[in-house]
Amino acid sequence: MRSDANLGISIGNHRAVVLGAACGYSSQQLLPFVRSVQQAIPGAATVLFVDPLTVPDLSGVHVVSRRDCALRNRVRRLSRGRRLASQLLLTAGCGLQLVSGRTNVLLEAAFGVAVARYFWYRDFLRRHPGPGDQHIMLSDTRNVLLQGDPFTGLPKGRMFCGVEPVAMGSCSANSLWYGRAYGQAALSRIAMSEVLCSGVSGGPRELMKKYLDCMCREILRVGPKILWAAGYDQAVHNYLLRNTDLGQDFVFESWDSDRLTTLHYASDCGFVVNSSGRLCGPSGSPVAIVHQFDRHDRLQKWANSFGAGLLTSEKHGR
Repeated sequence: MRSDANLGISIGNHRAVVLGAACGYSSQQLLPFVRSVQQAIPGAATVLFVDPLTVPDLSGVHVVSRRDCALRNRVRRLSRGRRLASQLLLTAGCGLQLVSGRTNVLLEAAFGVAVARYFWYRDFLRRHPGPGDQHIMLSDTRNVLLQGDPFTGLPKGRMFCGVEPVAMGSCSANSLWYGRAYGQAALSRIAMSEVLCSGVSGGPRELMKKYLDCMCREILRVGPKILWAAGYDQAVHNYLLRNTDLGQDFVFESWDSDRLTTLHYASDCGFVVNSSGRLCGPSGSPVAIVHQFDRHDRLQKWANSFGAGLLTSEKHGR
């Protein structure tokens, strides 16, 4: 384990980098994800951003302890005035950013982790340069497993993210997030569009930097509307990819893709486990990234078995 992004982390010699927010998760919860990345993308660097109070001990992983998590936790414990406190943090943080030109702890602490992580990732990539052909993956952690390299066969100059098999207007959670962030008129314009999942995305470094810059700017633009509550990063993600030229940079991977399956709204009927214990989609090939397996009891059992197999292989040096 390597700790603190400002103290000697080097990612420039890695062909791929996986960035994930892992606040509040134990080593046991994170280990299957970490080992699946290490097996599926040899030579990749894994960087996890964590709460200072919960620092997992994981070999071969760079762990970045986020000070804004401690401040965010203090605000969360307020019995009254939590929203006012987060608004004050956002105002002060934005003012400090205008003066310093950099994101700061106050600004990041105003948002929930799911939103703040985009600032973490953007600033990390700015501080840690890498080669132009390096691939970057942003990922949820606890409910993601890799079975193959997701960058294999990715069209040149493109990124990827998952598509959920549900229309924006038909999903109560996503329509709530989008409507509150952008208004009902904006929601009606994309109500028939399928939801784009923000939980896993990947692509070339320069395109990822562009995406993160856009996400962070847009988060600040709608900031007062999306303080604290979870899920609003997905509203911003869908707004940008459905309404701006940024969407042209992406390949949208449907639930039956061999690269990435997003399973919250997908049926598990199209998936089978092969003789090697790998989860295969409708094409018959193992899916490179399995996301949200925890939504289905059968797939959760597969994930438990697959994760145990990874850890057993590590124990025996295979």
